[in-house]
Amino acid sequence: ASLAGLPLPQARAALRDLAGVSLITERAPGRYAFHDLLRTYAADQARALETAAERQAAAHRMLDHYLHTAAMAARALDSAQEMPALGPPQHGVTPEHIADGQQAGAWFGAEHKVLLTVTGQAAEDGFGEHERQLPWTLVTFLDRSGHWHDLIGSQHGALACAERLGDLAGQARAHRNLAQARLHLGQTSRAHAHLMQAASLSRGLGDRAAEAHAHLGLSVVFEREFRLRESLTSSLRALDLAEATGDPLLQARACNNIGYDHAILGDLGQGLTYCRRALDLLRQAGHPYLEASTRDSLGYIYRQLGDDDQARTSYRRAISLFRGAGARYLTAQSLGHLGEACDDAADNQAALDAWQQALDILDDLAHPEAAQIRSRLRNAATVSAEDNTAR
Repeated sequence: ASLAGLPLPQARAALRDLAGVSLITERAPGRYAFHDLLRTYAADQARALETAAERQAAAHRMLDHYLHTAAMAARALDSAQEMPALGPPQHGVTPEHIADGQQAGAWFGAEHKVLLTVTGQAAEDGFGEHERQLPWTLVTFLDRSGHWHDLIGSQHGALACAERLGDLAGQARAHRNLAQARLHLGQTSRAHAHLMQAASLSRGLGDRAAEAHAHLGLSVVFEREFRLRESLTSSLRALDLAEATGDPLLQARACNNIGYDHAILGDLGQGLTYCRRALDLLRQAGHPYLEASTRDSLGYIYRQLGDDDQARTSYRRAISLFRGAGARYLTAQSLGHLGEACDDAADNQAALDAWQQALDILDDLAHPEAAQIRSRLRNAATVSAEDNTAR
């Protein structure tokens, strides 16, 4: 409908007519394709029968369709994420309506490969704003669903576009997104380099929120490298910046990082205080994904305190929230932590169940942490078999 500039009923009728004479095929309900030869013939006809301006206008409508629908879907996945300010779509564009996060996840699941392709087409055809804005809309979905190589590819394109346009804020954002993907892939040194660039650019712009995000990323890098004091220093710097912005979600994220840093440094009381402060801030602002991260941190703290029931309750809440947000890798991480807490409590079957669920996700993501979970499962199964034999 958007490509042709037609009302939806006319577009549906046209598709039915084309399918009726086998020029296109409805391969799944509402999804059509056509043979490569027919595609080539159609392109030849378009070049022969339509002016360059008409073809350009059609491409513009198609890109507007994807951009405006993707922006709506991205906001449904995470209402707090930074999104580009969009002008009105071209006349004749009919963006799809995305009602909630579940529908957004399904839409991105079906369309993200298309979005990556049309972003490249926008770059080739000179649609600079679409080239700049489309990668932003994909970040949350690609990150949470574990498509980190796609995230890297799209953000390298976003970075190149921002550098060409002299967009320093866009460069900082792309560096942060690249760092996030590199972190998930275990490439901490590359993530560190991107985050240092992002922090420097944001500081130069006087953008405290963006600089806080960069320092929060750096705190995770340092924690992964067991540089725990540096991790805490970065988290505290992020909180100072977040408080200056007055953003409760940014403050909550910083408090969670600080709480976890204190906990792994052995100060469980301070860890509990900061994580509870994060939850208080999230009660004001509401953000299931950030609440999940804080619940996971609390699970670790309660486990170190020897409170097995509270640890398992916290981890189960984190898993439920991460699942609801479509965050597959973090769901697997919390399942792994739940398995450890169940193992502490001698609930062997619950530990095996949690680790198996984590392994299924990590195997599907082809993530290297799958080997660690697989080893735990083997060891736990061996112990369980030995216990049964002894009984």
